[in-house]
Amino acid sequence: MIEAQGKQGQFHRNLVKNKCPKCEQNLEVTGKTDTQLFRRCKSCQLSIVDPLSGGEYPEDVCEICD
Repeated sequence: MIEAQGKQGQFHRNLVKNKCPKCEQNLEVTGKTDTQLFRRCKSCQLSIVDPLSGGEYPEDVCEICD
């Protein structure tokens, strides 16, 4: 497990901006189910899974999520 570093709330802000919370590179949408969105950082290989309802991602990150 990685340790969150940086200013308080930065982890959340990065996810909402579709940035990797570990290395701050752009996240790539790799999949979607009826309830979850899957993203991955190409740089550090970190995987992010968010619930579609109340998840931490920008509205326009995935055209199939709207």
